[in-house]
Amino acid sequence: MARQRAAWAEAKQREAEAIAQQLAKPSKWDKDCPDLKAALADTVLVDAAWLGRLADEGGVLPRCQDLPPGVRVTLAEMEKWRSFAVLGVLVVSYPW
Repeated sequence: MARQRAAWAEAKQREAEAIAQQLAKPSKWDKDCPDLKAALADTVLVDAAWLGRLADEGGVLPRCQDLPPGVRVTLAEMEKWRSFAVLGVLVVSYPW
């Protein structure tokens, strides 16, 4: 169990570092939607497909800190999006 937690933490750390590196590089988002790119530094965008699978399986949305590695939307993934005209974002917030 401790190994699994350590591997989880390491994967999340690598993911955060990769996102930080991506944000430091120029991107098409700098011109078209710089606020969304900047928000990735402090905001976790969760993959909608993962949310759908979680719902289909009857799962419960975990705390942001407990999201599994690989479900965050990265700038590299955003670069593949074809249109900036409509960007759907669902905000989930809980007052701890």
